[in-house]
Amino acid sequence: MLSMKRIKQVISACALVLLCALTAHAQVEVLAVSSEDAIAGELERTLQSLTLVSGEKPVNLAPLLAFYRQRNYRPVWYGAGGISPASQHWLSTLGRVEQEGMRGLLMHRAEIQQRLDAEGPMELAELDLMLTDSFFQYTRKMGQGQLDSSLADPDWHIPQPEIKPAVLLEKIVQGGHFDDAVGALLPGHTEYRKLREALIRYLDIRKSGGWPELQRSGRKLEPGDASEDIQKLRQQLWMVGDLAQDDVPGYVYDAVLERAVIRFQQRHGLLGDGVIGKRTRAALAVPVDQRIEQIRLNLERWRWLPRDLGPRYITVNTAAFELQVHDQDTAPLSMRVIVGKQQHPTPVFTEKMSYLIVNPYWHVPTRVAIRDLIPKQLSDTGFFQSRSIRVLSSWQPGAVEVDPDQVDWQAYLNGRYFPYKLRQDPGPGNALGRIKFMLPNRFSIYLHDTPGQHLFNKPVRTFSAGCVRVEKPMALANYVLGMKQPSAQARLEALIAEQEKRTIALPDPIAVYMLYQTAWVDEGGTLQFRNDIYGHDRRLAAALRSAIAPGRGDTYAGNLSVKAPPGFLQ
Repeated sequence: MLSMKRIKQVISACALVLLCALTAHAQVEVLAVSSEDAIAGELERTLQSLTLVSGEKPVNLAPLLAFYRQRNYRPVWYGAGGISPASQHWLSTLGRVEQEGMRGLLMHRAEIQQRLDAEGPMELAELDLMLTDSFFQYTRKMGQGQLDSSLADPDWHIPQPEIKPAVLLEKIVQGGHFDDAVGALLPGHTEYRKLREALIRYLDIRKSGGWPELQRSGRKLEPGDASEDIQKLRQQLWMVGDLAQDDVPGYVYDAVLERAVIRFQQRHGLLGDGVIGKRTRAALAVPVDQRIEQIRLNLERWRWLPRDLGPRYITVNTAAFELQVHDQDTAPLSMRVIVGKQQHPTPVFTEKMSYLIVNPYWHVPTRVAIRDLIPKQLSDTGFFQSRSIRVLSSWQPGAVEVDPDQVDWQAYLNGRYFPYKLRQDPGPGNALGRIKFMLPNRFSIYLHDTPGQHLFNKPVRTFSAGCVRVEKPMALANYVLGMKQPSAQARLEALIAEQEKRTIALPDPIAVYMLYQTAWVDEGGTLQFRNDIYGHDRRLAAALRSAIAPGRGDTYAGNLSVKAPPGFLQ
C-alpha cells in the first residue's frame, strides 16, 4: 500500500508529464502559426517589391497580388500540417499537360519539384507563388486557349469562354473538389476527348521512333507493283491503324495493302482510288511530329469554343467541306458542302438560323458581277437573258430595270465604279438553287442550294465567294422546319414548284457553327486529317511558336526569371 508521500510524488510526476505534453502541443501550434505567418510576410514583401520578367517582358503580377491581398497573404498550398496534399495533386495534373495538346506555358514544374522539400519561409513563399501562378496559367490556357483567338486567327469570330482562375482556386481552397473543379475546365465535347486520345496515340508513335516516311518524289505505285517503298508503306499504315498487324509483309502491292491505302486516302480527304500518286505521296511523307502539331492546333481551337454548344446545332467544317447536324449527341444528318475560295475564305463564326427563303432571288455581289459576269456578257450579249439575270438601275428600293443592251459594260471592267445591281430571278438555274438558309450575320454568309451538283464530287470544294452550298437542301430544310411527315415535305415541294419567293420562319431557330478543323475523330472512331486550305493552321502554329523562348524547345517563354532579390523563382 502506497504511503501518502508516495501518492503525492506520483501525482506530481503525472502533473509534470501532462504539463510538458500540453506545453509541447502549444509549442507545435505556435510554431505552425508562426511559420504560416512568416510565409505570409514573405509573400507580402515579395509581391509588393519584386519585379518579374519573362524573357524581356514584365510578368503581370496584378492577378497574384490581388488574390493574395484578399487572403491577407496567407499561403494557399501550405497549412498547419505543412505542404498540402493538393500541391502533389496539382503537380500530377501539370504532368499531363502535354496530353491536352499544350506545352509548359509558365507552369514552373521543374522549379516547383525542386522546392517541395523546402522548409524556410522564403522558400515556402516561393513555392506557394509558383503553385498559384501555375494554377492561374493552366486554368486560363486550358479553359479558354493558350492564345487570344482574335489575334492568333483574324478569321475567327467566336468569342472565347471566360475563366476566372482566382475565383476557382478560392473555391477549391474553401473545400471544393479539386478534380471536379479542374476537370470542368476541359472542353466537355466528345470530339475533344477523342482527339486528345488520338494525340496520346501519336505521342506514343513518336516515342517509338515514328513511322518510315515515303519520299514526296517517286514513281506512281498501283496494285501489282513491286518496290522497296512498299515495305515502308506497310509499316506506316500499320502504325497509324490502317493496316492490320497480322498482314503478311512484302514488297508487292497486293489487294490487302490496296484496301489500307484507300482507307488512308479517305481519311486524308483524298480520292480513294488506291493509286499512290503525287497527293497521296505528299500525305504519306508527312512526319509524325507534323501530325502531332496538327492535332494540337485543333485541340487549341476546341478550347476557344463555348463549353456548351447546345443540345441541337449545326456545324460546317470548312476544311473538311462537310455539314453535320447534331441533335442530343447524335448526328441525324450530314452532307458535303462547297465553301469559299482561298481568296474569299468562309469565316469562322456562329449565328442562329432563323428562317429560310424558298425560290430566292440572287442579288449578285458587285465584285462577282465585275469579275465574273460582265466579261461573259461582253463575250455573249445574250448571257444575262439566258441566265434570267436582270439589270437594275441601283441597289436602292424602287430601282427600275435597265435594258442590258443599253449599258456600256466595257466601261465597268476596271472595277472602280459600278452603279447597277444584277439580280437573278428564282428558278432551277438560280445560283442559290431553290432554298436559301438564313442566319443573319455581319459577313452576309448563308447556306444555300446550288444547280452545280457535279462540284460536290470534287475532293477539294473551294468554289464559292464565301457562302456555303449544301448538297442536300431538301433534307436540311425538312429537318430545320421539323417536317418529319411525308405530307409536310410534300407541301414544301409544292411551294418550290410555284417558283414564287416565300419566306418561312423556323419554329425553333438553330445555332450554326462555321468551324475550321483540319484534324478530328469521326463517329466511327477514325482519325481524320485535312489540308490547311486557308492557311489557318500555319498562322496559328506561327503564333504559338512566337511565344516560345529561343533555344528552349517545347518550353514556352514565360519561365519566370527575377531581377531582385536573387534566388527567387529562378
